[in-house]
Formats: sequence, structure tokens, C-alpha cells
Amino acid sequence: MSQVVAKWFVTGLWAALIYGAVLVFRRVSAWLKQKRIISQSLQRKRDHLEQRLNVPDERLLLSDERTKFVAGLTTTELIQQLQEGKVKATEAMIVAIRLSRNAHRLYNCLSDAMFSEALEQAHQLDLSFEQTGLPVGPLHGLPVSIKDNIRVQGSDSTLGTIKRSVKPSKTDAGTVKLLKNSGAIPFCKTNVPQTLMLPVTENPVIGRTLNCWNPERSPGGSSGGEGVLVGCGASRLGLGTDIGGSLRIPAHNCGICAFKPTSGRITRTGMKSAIKQHFVPSVPGPMTRDVDEMEIALRVLLDGPSSRSFDPSLPIQTWRSDIYNSSAPLKIGYFLHDGWHTVSKSCERATVESLEILRKAGHTVEEFQIPIDLAEGIKGYVEVMCSDKCEQIRTFIKGEPLNPNISKLIAFCTLVPVPLQRIIARLIHATGDHRFSHKMSSFLGLSIDQEWNMQKKLRKLKNKFQVSMKEQGVDAIIVPFPAPALKHDLGAEMLQAYSYSLMFNYLDLPVGTVPISVSKKEDIPVYKNKPVDRVDRFSRLNELDSEGLPIGVQVVSLPFEEEIALRVMRDLQTFNPG
Repeated sequence: MSQVVAKWFVTGLWAALIYGAVLVFRRVSAWLKQKRIISQSLQRKRDHLEQRLNVPDERLLLSDERTKFVAGLTTTELIQQLQEGKVKATEAMIVAIRLSRNAHRLYNCLSDAMFSEALEQAHQLDLSFEQTGLPVGPLHGLPVSIKDNIRVQGSDSTLGTIKRSVKPSKTDAGTVKLLKNSGAIPFCKTNVPQTLMLPVTENPVIGRTLNCWNPERSPGGSSGGEGVLVGCGASRLGLGTDIGGSLRIPAHNCGICAFKPTSGRITRTGMKSAIKQHFVPSVPGPMTRDVDEMEIALRVLLDGPSSRSFDPSLPIQTWRSDIYNSSAPLKIGYFLHDGWHTVSKSCERATVESLEILRKAGHTVEEFQIPIDLAEGIKGYVEVMCSDKCEQIRTFIKGEPLNPNISKLIAFCTLVPVPLQRIIARLIHATGDHRFSHKMSSFLGLSIDQEWNMQKKLRKLKNKFQVSMKEQGVDAIIVPFPAPALKHDLGAEMLQAYSYSLMFNYLDLPVGTVPISVSKKEDIPVYKNKPVDRVDRFSRLNELDSEGLPIGVQVVSLPFEEEIALRVMRDLQTFNPG
């Protein structure tokens, strides 16, 4: 009897081992197959991009003298020359293609190129001008670059993922339609961080984008490729999006201008996102090298009547040039500290300098008393974004190789059970690292009731802030950035420092960025005390070797008063002695 049992036991053991071996073989085979598919798809995307970048030289023929002349024009001058037919659309496009290809070689900033199509469109505009003597719209023949996640018919929107590569969009986003209707020509798409959710630009598809001021630094994110292309002069007008500073951070890092309008004033159709929530909306906006160019772009993009044919939700409101061109003195508020993160010395100095510029321009400048608990707002922002414990993000990147910064972000949501996360967060709080504790507790996920209550709380914060602006009588507020351009690997670690930008997304206020100065050697302090927490430690690390990086400020106004914010930006640029 015992021999029979032993025999059956051995037989069962062998069967279990064989079954286990088969399961392991299948898992390994599936993993290898998936890895092979990813590798093939990645190579297909890279070959596709290289092919679209390589326009035959005979299509880019232009004399050195003419190239130098067109490249040397300001954007405002180029637009005027195109309107008058003194510069052809094909000439402007050839120069833009040459510059952008060179920029991509240096900084790795493009995610797709529509060069051949753009040259054909430019040729058609030239034919139209020859026949009629009239330009096709206020941006006739102007080459424009578009952020990866904004749909352009015939081009990719990968969001840094392989499985969305070489799958061209069938339609244009609303903002792209406005630009095309005004005569502008989209000619390339620019790189973004994987999922768009980081202040640095890097993904497994295109790779890491480098800052055009210093390749050891990031251009920011998520409109990082756009910031580089405009910052180095390869693109005259860029179109990006902003859900937590995604336009403003790259503009600050690359020494250019950007503008995030009120969400209800600009069409948001045709933008792709890894997160489907709409309480804190992603808002498109322009990026330019100076404020005059920004005004030209906003006149087109904020034209409500033109947008309502495809987005009837927008107000019947056009750009109000009388407000923008006014010279009446304004009352301008400011704050240097949001009660959450201490800004770098360079950013504080640039903000103080901007206040002096505005005083010399004739405006009244007073400190703005922040009426809300910004820490509560930051926690609410993160909780709403990650109310599903990052389930949408995980689904979006399922089967994809992950960027290290995204891996760190996902780890907060998935690796530790919620009860244990709460305990760890409380223990970390007890050690004095309140912001890291705050970060951990913000990724716990929300029930439907909790999410609704959080949205209600954020709405109250938004109303209280806007009412306080009216009560304090300020037309606009000057706000610093937390730090100069980040070192590439600090995206996840420094995310909480960007309270200074993300607050204006959940408050839904129009806000622009304008360059003021550069970081100086004397801005880099020698600290004698220990960092108060992880964010402070990484902030100090980021300040090292930051000399020469561009520093900007933010200008905030009340909802639907974009013209006032841009007017203040214009004065900051006009009266800036630097």
C-alpha cells in the first residue's frame, strides 16, 4: 500500500513540476514575445521619424543670403513680410525645417515631422498669394510647432508610449484648426514626458530632451520639446498644453514666454491625455520668444466666434485690444512665498526685480495676502488627479517600458497597501518630513463621495482666492517659480516644489510667463543648516552649478482677463533694463 502511495506521490510531483515548467515557459515566452514586439515597434517609430525628418535637399534650396535674412527677422517682422509677400511661405518653411532639424540633432526635441506636407502647404499659399495678391489670414505662411499630445491630422500623438506610435491622427484639434484657418502651417510635433505628468521631458520612445541653455538641465515639462524649439529660435510659435505648469515651466526654463488662458475661453477639443478627469482641465496655450508675438497668437486662439463653429461651448468673446493696449496704471500684487516651498535665491531676486520694473512703469505694487491654505489645495489637486490610485495611468502605460521618473510616481500608488501607506505617512510626518508624508497620503485614492467632497473644497478655495483678488483691489499678481531648470533626474523628487505653478490650474486663473533675468553666481548660497526634508535637499542640489540659467516670473489675472495679464507681461519686457 505504501509503495502505491509513494508511486502516486512521485507521479503527482512530476506532473506538478511539468505543469509548473510549462507555465514558466509560457510566461517567459509571452514576456520575450512582448519584448520583441516592443523592440520592433520602437524601431519602426524611430525609422518613421528619421524618414520624415529627411526631406530631399533639392526641396530645401535657398541661398545663404536669403536664409540669413529670413532667420534674422523677428516673428512680428516675419509675419508682416509674409503678409506683404516680401517673404514667401516656402522660404519661411525651408528656414524653419533647417533650424528644427539642427535643433533636434542637438537637443532631441521632436516627436514627429510633417516637413513634406508643410512644404506643399506653403507652396499652395504662395500660389494663392500670386493669384490674389492677398494673404490667407493673419498668420499667412507662418511655420508653427505643435506639442505631441495635440492632434494634427496625419501625425502621431504618442504621449511617450510605443503602442501609440505610427498611428496618425485623423482629425485636427480645435486650436490647430484655428491656426490653419489663420494661414499658419504646422510643420512638426515636439517631445513630451511619458504620460505628460512630470516637470521634465523624457520617454522611452524619443528619449531625453535637453535644455537649449544647458544640456545638463531639463527644459521642463510637459511641453519641454516645444520650449526648446521656440527657445533656440527654430520655431516662431509653439502650441502646448498646461495642467500643472506644463507651458510655464518649460518657458521659464528656456527663457521664453508662454500663456495658459482660462479653461473656458479657449477650445480644448482634440487634446490627448493619460488621465480622463476634467475637474482640473488641461488648457492649450501658445509659446513665443516675446510678448508682442504672444499677443498676435492669442488674438487668433482666443477668438470665440471663430471657435464656436466646432466648439459651441465657448463664449462669444474676442481679443480685447483696447485693454491690452491701455496705458492706465494698474494695482499689482505679489508674493514671494506660498507657505509650502521656499523658492531659490535666483527666483526670489528675479521676482523682486520684476516688482521694481513695474513700479518704474507707473504701476502700484503691493504684497498680496494669500487668502487660502495652499497646502490644502495642493493635496486636493494631487488627490483628484490620483483619485483612482493611478489606475488610468497604469492602464495607459501597460506593457510599456517605463521612464524612471514615472516608475517612482507609480510606486507611490501601487507597491504598498493603503492601510500600511497611512501608517507610513504618519510615521514620516512624525519625523518632521511633512511634505513627503503629504505626498504619500495624497496617493491613497478616493471614493466617489470623497472625490465629490474634494472637488467641492477646491471650488471653495477657487472662489475665495478670486474674491480676495477683488477685495484687495489687485488687477494682477506676480508669482515666482520655485527653482531654475531642473537637473534631469530630479523630476519626481521636485514635483511638490511646483506648487507655485499648479495652484493656478485648480484655481483656473489665466497666467503667463515672461523671462526677467538669469541665475547669477551670487544667487547660489552656501547653506550652514541641514535641509528640512527631501524636497529641500533636492532643491539645494539643483541650485548647484545653476549659474547662467534663465529665470522668469508668472503673471496672474482674474478669469477671462487674459488681456490684463499679457499687458503686465508686456510692461515687464518693455521696461526691463536687462
